[in-house]
Amino acid sequence: MRFDEVFLSVVLGAIMLLSIGSQSAVTASPLPGEEINAFLTEFDFSGGSGENFALYQVRWGDHRSFERIVMEFKGKDTDTQQHGLPRMEVEKEEYPARVTIRLPGVPTRMKEIYTVRHPFSKSRMLSGLDLFDSCGSGQLLALIPSRPLEYRIFTLWNPARLVIDFRPTTTVPPDRVRYFLRTFPLFGDQVCAFKKAALKDGIIGRLLTDASGNTFGEAGVFDQPENAFAAKKRLGKLDEQFSLVIKARGIMKTPEVLP
Repeated sequence: MRFDEVFLSVVLGAIMLLSIGSQSAVTASPLPGEEINAFLTEFDFSGGSGENFALYQVRWGDHRSFERIVMEFKGKDTDTQQHGLPRMEVEKEEYPARVTIRLPGVPTRMKEIYTVRHPFSKSRMLSGLDLFDSCGSGQLLALIPSRPLEYRIFTLWNPARLVIDFRPTTTVPPDRVRYFLRTFPLFGDQVCAFKKAALKDGIIGRLLTDASGNTFGEAGVFDQPENAFAAKKRLGKLDEQFSLVIKARGIMKTPEVLP
């Protein structure tokens, strides 16, 4: 099988496009006795126990019936099965739809926030990949789907890899109106301050980017707009940063700002 593969290399905290072209596909197979997870629309995946790894490459490939993202890691423990992968957490998010890959076992090397959006122009299912690297809490990547997908996730050793396969699904949640808070664009130390802020009443913040490369903070998902505005008032000094309230009717629809 031949497929288009995009190589991304993270070197000293910076992401670099190495090549785009036709490459020979390498079939991903698990270790003896292990099974590859089935495709699922809902999942909660975690794995690995290693520390001080480096994210060496991110590869994308088209396998006709599905597409694949392979993340390859390098580190001092990659030759042992017990510590052969960095700590990782993979989570599906909605409003807007994305899959986040948190890598606390891959420490950042940047003193300031470094955010990259890489578009996938050849993908039939992904619009882009976001990389957040900084603030002393490891690296965060986010896959941005362009249509509803289902996923299967597994890990491989020698070399250490995280594999995410995805394909279209007909199982689509019904449209449900949701409201959440979003900041104006954040820059420099503002991003780290947002990440470290302990928001009240369990309103946990997350970072997002847009197609222009701007980084935003987002907090909470609410059923009613008045709940979002009430949460905004409880943010104290952060209230001035949260000047937008966004609503989204469906997970694949572009959120809109409330008047």
